[in-house]
Amino acid sequence: MIIFLGREKRLYAKSLLVPLLVVTLALQTLGFFTYIREAAAAPVTIFSDGFENTPQFTNPLWEDADPLWNVSSSNAHSGTRKAFVIGNTGGFDDMLRQDESTVGYQNIVLTYWFRADDLESSQNDKVDVQWSPDAGVTWNTLFSIDDNWDADPNLWIQQTHSLPAGANNNPNFRFRFKAKLNTPNDKVYLDDVSLEGDVVPANLTVNKVVVNNNGGAKTVSDFPLFVNGQPVVSAQANQFAPGQYTVSETNQMGYTATIGGDCDAQGNVTLSSGDNKICTVTNDDVAPILTVVKVVDNGNNPHPKQVSDFLLFVDGLPVVSGLATTTPAGTHTVTETTHELYTSSYSPECPSGQATLLPGDNVTCTVTNTYTPPASTSTGAILITKFLCPGGTELSRDANGPAADGAITPPESCIPDPGEHFGYIHEPNRPNGDFSGPFPGLDDSQLFTVAGQTDANGHLEIRRLSRLGRYDLAEVRESGERIPQGPVLGFFCVGDTNSGSDNYDSTFFPERGAMFCAVYNEGRVEAPPEDDECNPTEDSVVSDSNTIVLEASSSPAAELSFIHPAWSATVGSPDARWIWEIDGVANPTTDEEKTFVRAFNLIGDPTGGSLRLASDNSYEARLNGQPVGSDLSENNFSSSDEWDVGSILRTGANELIIKVKNWALPEGTPQTNPAGLLYRLRWTGRQCGGEEEPPREDPGTSMIFIRKYIDGARATITSALERLFKVLVVGGPNGDLLLSPENQYQNQSTEILNFQNHWEMQEETTFLNGESNVIPAGGECSQGKFRLVGYTFGDSWDEAQSSAGTSTTDVILNSISSDKYIIVWNEVCPDDEDNGGGGGGGPTTGELIVTKIVENGDNPTPKSISDFSLFVFSTSTGTTTLTSSATSTLSAGDYQVSETIDPDYDAVIGGDCSSSGNVTVVAGQTKTCTITNTYAPAIGGNPEDGGGNGDGSADSSVSGASTGGGGGGGGSHRRFPPPPAEEVLGAFSVVLPELGGSAGEVLGASGGLPQEVIEETDETEQVIPELAAVEEAAGNLGFNKSILLWIILLLVLIFIIYRIFRPRKD
Repeated sequence: MIIFLGREKRLYAKSLLVPLLVVTLALQTLGFFTYIREAAAAPVTIFSDGFENTPQFTNPLWEDADPLWNVSSSNAHSGTRKAFVIGNTGGFDDMLRQDESTVGYQNIVLTYWFRADDLESSQNDKVDVQWSPDAGVTWNTLFSIDDNWDADPNLWIQQTHSLPAGANNNPNFRFRFKAKLNTPNDKVYLDDVSLEGDVVPANLTVNKVVVNNNGGAKTVSDFPLFVNGQPVVSAQANQFAPGQYTVSETNQMGYTATIGGDCDAQGNVTLSSGDNKICTVTNDDVAPILTVVKVVDNGNNPHPKQVSDFLLFVDGLPVVSGLATTTPAGTHTVTETTHELYTSSYSPECPSGQATLLPGDNVTCTVTNTYTPPASTSTGAILITKFLCPGGTELSRDANGPAADGAITPPESCIPDPGEHFGYIHEPNRPNGDFSGPFPGLDDSQLFTVAGQTDANGHLEIRRLSRLGRYDLAEVRESGERIPQGPVLGFFCVGDTNSGSDNYDSTFFPERGAMFCAVYNEGRVEAPPEDDECNPTEDSVVSDSNTIVLEASSSPAAELSFIHPAWSATVGSPDARWIWEIDGVANPTTDEEKTFVRAFNLIGDPTGGSLRLASDNSYEARLNGQPVGSDLSENNFSSSDEWDVGSILRTGANELIIKVKNWALPEGTPQTNPAGLLYRLRWTGRQCGGEEEPPREDPGTSMIFIRKYIDGARATITSALERLFKVLVVGGPNGDLLLSPENQYQNQSTEILNFQNHWEMQEETTFLNGESNVIPAGGECSQGKFRLVGYTFGDSWDEAQSSAGTSTTDVILNSISSDKYIIVWNEVCPDDEDNGGGGGGGPTTGELIVTKIVENGDNPTPKSISDFSLFVFSTSTGTTTLTSSATSTLSAGDYQVSETIDPDYDAVIGGDCSSSGNVTVVAGQTKTCTITNTYAPAIGGNPEDGGGNGDGSADSSVSGASTGGGGGGGGSHRRFPPPPAEEVLGAFSVVLPELGGSAGEVLGASGGLPQEVIEETDETEQVIPELAAVEEAAGNLGFNKSILLWIILLLVLIFIIYRIFRPRKD
């Protein structure tokens, strides 16, 4: 295109500028491109020649210069020299050609100056200016210098050509001057030839990627991007002039930044002309680190606790004190196992155990447990230490009684006395300090409550005692009878006045709430035998098939055939084997915990012992009911832990219990996620005099059974719904025994070893919507709650049920050797109208939501939810129609959900409803039930299958979820699965009589079913005996609906025809 345009063309071009500018701005706004100001540079000279250099046409070099082209030094346009061509024979072959690459340039412009002399049009004299995009294969003429331009042979004329796009960024670009002049008088002069172009800009796109895989919440907009300090937008192309650039950003705390793509790690990138480069800046949130540290402040506790006595958890998962753990950002809950007489406090980093972490945080949460004796108004503990002293040992309260902090200093001649039982009699109405008679234990007229027996160190702790009143303490037999043995050298308790008389003492709790007693009995304390009378002993037990697994019904453990290469731990015995319940973990993709028990007999007196063990993964170990050690971390298989057990071992029967948990591994296999336990328990001892003690017989096992009774009757699933009944197991492997939604009214323990057990049983209150549902004995009843009456127990259910009176004291069973049966007795608190509103104005209604689900399968005439009407029935309100998924407000009480049935659909009730449709609506709560109807066409069968001789096709009868249809001859089936016998609570079925009466009349809708038409069957179903032709009535109803549907369709058709053919106004 020639730059010099005519006036009309210039006006036309101007008219295009405004719309072109608008389009450009619009495209830029929409993000099609971003133009950076740095790209708008001045045109660059690609080639230039004023023909001033010699030899001619060599600097710069012209690739083709015909001999008729020459350089002269007169009348140049600039400088002193010019190029010219002179005529010859008239051939069109006198070339002056320049080959010049335009790579990296666009908007190519060719400029030159010329003048002509004596050109004749008749001879077609001319010089063509041409360019080629393909290295001379094709040529395009830009301009011809002919006789139109030789009017003044001395006039220099400038010509400028803007070349088409084909000349841009082209390595094969060429231009030439091609002359055809016939006579020597024909001349064309040329000077100041130049080729210019704009540098092709480079495109640079910066992409921002934000990774929030550790709880971060930042987005792309939170990280501004820059190129050489100039803001850019993520994922938008930006144009830059060639050169060096640096990509940067504004980072956020808690995120790491990584630069990649065409940029180096520091964000540097080199742009060349025409480049299209992409740099990516990735910001990844850094997982915060949480370290939980346990601090134990034992104060003056005579039995101090260790850090290992308090297990720590973060969001329910175990952690190790002082071990840093990575965790997602957010709020996390730190909890622990607590101990009586210790209060917990949290550092400011985790107030109340709530630690809020941002990405990149490193937070330490300190949990401090401080020994705090109970206040005077709370429960207290009695800690007894029993000693055996030689006759004549002199004792005094000041020297040998307990100090204020519980410390006891016995004479050197006294030794601990294990295995002795103690009991107490509590007189709660005694004023503090009243030690006047009678003393109920002195004449053996009253049994003591047995609190347990002293351990190997002579210690016995009696906890959870009321701090009110006087306690009479005595050494007793296991039956609770006081032992009148003596003489007692000293019975010293804090706060007593009756020390040292006949193995008996009376005392009151001091203000701090912990009472300490030191008891000294006279007995034979033999001097240590001479060395030649004693033989040292040493023995051990190891992990092998002699270990049993409780979860496998106490079957022997399996010795593993596959040993993982990472299991490098050893326990110092070649006889120890890696063991598990079976040879290979059953399901390595889920957590699996097993309890391993090893009973063994120790001959002589133990002098020391150690337990070495390794496990995959975490473990907890106990010996003779006392904790040995634990490691709740994952990698306990590369090296073993060793624990000192010398003080826990005892002469005779011992029991080692180790719980091991194998952690889940998604997609794991028995080879990639194995489970195992390896241990050796070794001990040393002294056997002095006489022959070896014969091994003890197997002590056998016993079980604990519990039941709940409500208002004097054995509880059912419905009456015991959502009430927990908890039994604590202390010193045994069984853990807590609960009444739960799966065991709502009775449960039983696993088998436990006789004599080696201690049970404390209590009913635990549950909390729903923030308030307790079970009220302690003697508490004031309130609506919708249970109250504890008390407990009875015996060696059978009959004995437990017929026990004289109930005890409200928590049941404590020590060293049982036979099965025990326990009953907890509750009573239902009356409604407001029965007790004057004892509920305190609380809610009296609850909510029920019943959702209908229809699965049509391959039914050619599928049903919808509206084809199954829903009902709820109670004896107080009768039958009420429900709407699927709608919330119904009902008075608290027992209800039964039902529906209209279809013989071709099976029905299953779920959610909070039992399988027979029973549900208890609780005040202030919402219960949800589902009824799923699945297409299953009824098939013919025996009349007995349908429960009668009818045709079994009545699809409009109301079912109480225990029968299916009204008849049986057609083989109709039960609508819901039959419940267990103890779960049947008012299950009933209703068969509608023949339809009649006023429209919309429903049987029992205003007050339940008439009692005179209800009979109770042997299966506790309620059936209306007046059967009617329900199928015929339902068929008539279906026929009437069809007629109504045809009438509606006909009216619609008439309306459409009218709209089409009605007369129209002009």
